[in-house]
Amino acid sequence: MEKPPQLARLLSRDVSRIRIAVVGLGKMGAYHLQAIQRLASGESEKYYKAGLDIQIEKLELCGLCDPDPSKARSIAPNIPAFTDWANLLADCSPDLAVIASPTSTHFDLAMQTLESGVHTFVEKPLVTTLKEFNPLVKTAVAQGCRLMSGHIERYNPVAMKLRSMLASAEICAESYRFQRSQLHVARISDDIVTDKIIHDLDLAQYFFGTITNFELLDSKRAEGQVQEAAVQLHHANGVEGTLFVSWLLPDIQPRREVRIACKDGSRVVGDFSGKELWIDGQSVSCAVPSWVKPDNNQIKDELADFIASCMVLDPKLPAVQPLLQTREIETSTAIIEALIKRAAEGAHDRI
Repeated sequence: MEKPPQLARLLSRDVSRIRIAVVGLGKMGAYHLQAIQRLASGESEKYYKAGLDIQIEKLELCGLCDPDPSKARSIAPNIPAFTDWANLLADCSPDLAVIASPTSTHFDLAMQTLESGVHTFVEKPLVTTLKEFNPLVKTAVAQGCRLMSGHIERYNPVAMKLRSMLASAEICAESYRFQRSQLHVARISDDIVTDKIIHDLDLAQYFFGTITNFELLDSKRAEGQVQEAAVQLHHANGVEGTLFVSWLLPDIQPRREVRIACKDGSRVVGDFSGKELWIDGQSVSCAVPSWVKPDNNQIKDELADFIASCMVLDPKLPAVQPLLQTREIETSTAIIEALIKRAAEGAHDRI
């Protein structure tokens, strides 16, 4: 009997190699490439599940793609290099693909990849409209392929520790505030809604559950794009919070943090950049033995999670779900789409 598509594409644990390709060799693409090389060298972690320590050594980079051919030559001169993704897919037949190209290219590249029957990992945001999101998910299901979006902050030890503490009611949140601020980096072509809010919007779901409503409180434009915004979120469990992102604060030190006010009056501060956590000013270890170590490589752990999701389940091992689920990506996409529209309608120019 023929296997259904959703099972037929999963990678057998008996395969001798797992071929992986990368498109987009900018900063994030280079980070993904380094993480793949570390995994392929056998650099596992004790918290990797589902027998992944055995599987990651089978990873083999089969191709790299970027419009600038010199990037591939300088990063990994021994790996076949392409300037056209369709040609790479046809010539290299990867099992897995990482898309780390500009956001505007994600839909077309991901659709090509899924239609080729390749499990697909796309840097955040996956896409910015439901019109693009829905056909990608439909194609992934039809082809039996895994589709995952890269939300690296879920793999930050601060995020994992907070998620563990909230899930166990060790802390009970009443409200929260995320702040993500730095000077604008010229290489970033997306506006701040797409590039920054997406991180904390995803973490808000991860920490506090279903989002029932949201408002764009304020936004400011500079250099023709939104570069500061404040958003309020409401959750089904009654928790409320704000997201504040800015590239406009003068002489600001980069900040990536969350501040949580708890029902018992305690205050929790998480520094995602420094990977530090405090409760009422007292430092708390971010180690979660079954999940993460405090000095983890987030991209490596994220890719390990993706690879595990693409493997046939071992009946001798417990099933493992990736940290990020499709319904959560859908919620983030819908909210980001609405925020982009509202910011375009109401934002005022500051510069």
